[in-house]
Parts: sequence; structure tokens; C-alpha cells
Amino acid sequence: MVNPTTPTKRKACKSDAERSSEQASAPDTPSKKAKKDWTAEEEAALMKAVFDLALDSIPHLHSASGLRETRTNPSINSKLRTLRAKYEKRN
Repeated sequence: MVNPTTPTKRKACKSDAERSSEQASAPDTPSKKAKKDWTAEEEAALMKAVFDLALDSIPHLHSASGLRETRTNPSINSKLRTLRAKYEKRN
């Protein structure tokens, strides 16, 4: 446990000038801004996979919707199928 009266050592913060000079000297490192956006095909493939996974998990979705496990909620099924078809058309 740290004694509250003991001074703690602080790391020296880099100034903005130091950070910018480091970034300029290392152009090979990718920055967060340099990331490519997803293509429509990649996004559609991902969303289709997500909806396929959701359709496989329909019993869990029904119970998570607040209904009794013996009842099903047809709106869950139809919404998932509609959304999946939407992304299937994009590809």
C-alpha cells in the first residue's frame, strides 16, 4: 500500500513538438487516421455473417426478448431475415 504522504514520481509528458517530430521521423508506422474504410462488399459480408449467427441463436433471442421460453416472437425472425436479405442484395 502506498503511503499518502510519500510523493509519487510522475512521468514526464512529451510536448506536442516532440510528438510531431517523432511522427515525422517514423512514416512507416500506420496511424489511426490511415486506416482504410470498409468496402461495401466487406461490410455486407460481415453483416450477413452477423445475421446468420443471430438466426442460429433464435431460441436465445426469444428468451432475451422477455417472453417465456415456450413462446416465440415472430417479429424477431422476420426482422433478422429482412435485414440479412438487405445485405445479401448489396453483394
